[in-house]
Amino acid sequence: MRLFRSMCQAEYKALTKSGAFQTTPEAMEGKWFAETFEDAVQWGRMLGHKGDFWVVEIDLDENMAAGLFHLEFLDGIGPARYAELHDLRSAIIVNTELIKIKHV
Repeated sequence: MRLFRSMCQAEYKALTKSGAFQTTPEAMEGKWFAETFEDAVQWGRMLGHKGDFWVVEIDLDENMAAGLFHLEFLDGIGPARYAELHDLRSAIIVNTELIKIKHV
């Protein structure tokens, strides 16, 4: 299953450096993923990410994805799945895209 996550520059840099999703002591033990690219972009804009941000597309085994906690309308945006870090060990990063914020 293809899933999408918006992330700030620091999270993206940590992911590309280590090749694995990580968390910090003050954060949740997992990550939320949108089911569409467009929803991930909308979440990125809502979260603010202090400027430009990245959307990372992953491929996760269908059986693993089916077992993730799922909400149909998270934050009034759309369907999303929550994966703990151990769920993401087999995730394959398929694509990344930098989303530029227009500064007014």
